[in-house]
Amino acid sequence: MQYCSKCGNPQQSGAFCGKCGNPMGEQTAPNTPPQQNPQVEALKQQSQVYFQFFMRVLKNPSLSFQEPGQHTKHSFLNLIVLFLSMAFAMTMLIYVPASAYLAYVGESKFAFFIKAFFVFLLLFALLAALVLVAVAFATFVSGKGFQFKMMLEHVGSNASYFIITFLAIGLLRFIGLLPTFVTIVFVAALAFLMYILPFYLLNRTILPSQPKLDPVIMNIILMVTLWIVYYVFLLMLIDQSVAGIPISDFLNEFNYMF
Repeated sequence: MQYCSKCGNPQQSGAFCGKCGNPMGEQTAPNTPPQQNPQVEALKQQSQVYFQFFMRVLKNPSLSFQEPGQHTKHSFLNLIVLFLSMAFAMTMLIYVPASAYLAYVGESKFAFFIKAFFVFLLLFALLAALVLVAVAFATFVSGKGFQFKMMLEHVGSNASYFIITFLAIGLLRFIGLLPTFVTIVFVAALAFLMYILPFYLLNRTILPSQPKLDPVIMNIILMVTLWIVYYVFLLMLIDQSVAGIPISDFLNEFNYMF
């Protein structure tokens, strides 16, 4: 098959192009760039935008306060990634010490990992939702209204450091390095995320205004509300019937490390 170098007309034989009369030669098919999938390109673009947002909040954790309402979508996405990283870290903390038990009873390690991962993903998402409701309730009592969406954006914007921390914990536990250290770091990061950060968000929100109640009283209300939330969550976590996960094996391993 020959192709006209001028108009691209294909023909089997002949010295001249039957369409434009240009002399024919040993031509190859014209090089046409491959067509790009618009969905793939859109996904790449969104990924780049999210990565830029991720790096911005690493450099400036107060971005959500400086640009309120402008990063809701990416903050929510960051929150989802945070839940995934937390579930991964917690699953690895339990999966490693439970591996010997699973091999002994003949259970599938992969099935256990998937089950534990999604159970912890659900539990952490529920815990975060309850914490956000508690903070929003505290802002409501202060007279600023029920600021659940705003708190959701603030937490998502401040999640990048925690995402890196929990992913590092899961990876270090997977390869078996520093088991005691990563366990302590996990507990510290979880406590900071679920206890210290809510007070920071509350006070950062109500202090610039004139709240109806004294900020000390507001913090006491939030503290009591969080205690109730954590008590309920702890009961759900300890109760093995929730997921059928041998949490006792993890606790024995945890006690052994200390």
